[in-house]
Amino acid sequence: MFQLTTAACSEKTSPFLVASSGCPEIQALIAGAKIPRSLLPTQKPPLQQITSVLHQRAELQHRVDTLHVLAHGRPGAFRFGEQWVDSAALKADAAELAQWGVRTIALWSCHVGADAN
Repeated sequence: MFQLTTAACSEKTSPFLVASSGCPEIQALIAGAKIPRSLLPTQKPPLQQITSVLHQRAELQHRVDTLHVLAHGRPGAFRFGEQWVDSAALKADAAELAQWGVRTIALWSCHVGADAN
């Protein structure tokens, strides 16, 4: 017989959406979202902000299994406010990103995949 411990049952996982607060079009897109979401300020580094939000959710025992990131894009990069996130930024913050603990990251952004790298 399979038995779960109370600790294993008490922690919830769910999808979560992050988006830039500086874009009215993106705000309109997520207005009807059926999953928990956070609009991130545009003045701070986006990857650090995402880390902070994920840690806050984990402290509340609401871990994220799928992280949806909605942002403007160009080939090879996506943007929060005026800050671009490209492969160099992802590599530089790889250790921090590994601590996110999410199973899937869904990037919703035009043109990012147009760069073969």
